Amino acid sequence: MWQQMGREERRKMGIVLGMTLIYGCVLGSQFYVARLVNALGGSATHAGLLLILSVLPIFGVAVYGKRLNGCMSPSHMLRLGLACHALQLLLLGFASNLGVLVPAMLLSGFGYALSFATLLNGATAHVPGTYYAQGIAYMTLCSQLGIGLGSLISAMAEPTLGINGVFWAPLLLSLAGLVLAGRLPAAATGNAAPPSHQARPANPAGLRGKILEIFILMGVLGLTFGVPLQFVPMWLAKAPDMAFSPAYFLTTSFFTIMLTRLLFSHCLSGPHEFRVVAACFAIVVLAIAVLGLARTPAEFVACALAYGGAYSLLYPSCTAYLLQQADAVERAAWANWVLLAYEVGARCLPAIFGMIADHGGFPLTFLVLAAVIATAGAWHLMKRRQPIAVAV
Repeated sequence: MWQQMGREERRKMGIVLGMTLIYGCVLGSQFYVARLVNALGGSATHAGLLLILSVLPIFGVAVYGKRLNGCMSPSHMLRLGLACHALQLLLLGFASNLGVLVPAMLLSGFGYALSFATLLNGATAHVPGTYYAQGIAYMTLCSQLGIGLGSLISAMAEPTLGINGVFWAPLLLSLAGLVLAGRLPAAATGNAAPPSHQARPANPAGLRGKILEIFILMGVLGLTFGVPLQFVPMWLAKAPDMAFSPAYFLTTSFFTIMLTRLLFSHCLSGPHEFRVVAACFAIVVLAIAVLGLARTPAEFVACALAYGGAYSLLYPSCTAYLLQQADAVERAAWANWVLLAYEVGARCLPAIFGMIADHGGFPLTFLVLAAVIATAGAWHLMKRRQPIAVAV
């Protein structure tokens, strides 16, 4: 990918990745909101409702995303998103009751929608169309590295500063990001009008004609990420015969996702991408189906290796598949809907699988999830076999 880019494009892509790393550090503190809920006397239900509440602003930004991208530059979008996060972190730093968390989580949703979608679109704005998936893979890798670093900073701060104090360092990082956001390349959101020689948009029906496909594909990918990572710790906590840390699955999954994207994202460019995606769908379905049979740390590690490696390439490839069909002018608006669909799958839909787990157990839950992924994957692969025009 990098060899196919000019010096200026590499510089701009480097800025996007650097800002993504900083933003990931800000996001890392969000994992401590649930701990703050517990410290303030709330329950897991309260934490879940607050998480779902944070999706509402993402929906609002998706609805008005095209209008926002038409009147705001990418640097202004990113600054607005980071400002929302800064205010959210300030509220969390002083929170003394659960009521304060309601506006804080709404601000979190606005900040995430404005910032992440801008950076996601920036990851495709400076690379050739055939390398969209690789650009997204590098962008999400930087995001995850930042999240890991941010989580580490918060973990180190908590013993000294308390649960409220973990949000101060991310607050400073968000303020630093506000200053640096002005360096984000102007072309990062594709707001500029297309040149006169540009081909017709790849999808004449526009965004409206692709909404269903976006929600099915990205919603299922959100489920693929959200359900195992949320439910394995719950399963282990309720199973006395498996009294070991969920880190065997969680940490292995996260590191496998990052390492696979770093080493194998180049496989998503070229004629072999379809076979890679098909293999990844098959592997992730098998890994999640077998996950319900795991009983030892080694078995959870094995499932995590297969699950993390397969999922790591599915997200950038499927995201790129959708975004490359959008005209450059509309790509930022598409990114908002892609983000919304994914977050609905990751944050909201697991509640349905929670009911399955409560009544049928966690192994059954993983089998049902595997069946859903297999069905959606087969449908997506059939559509993917149909040739599409790639927008400029």
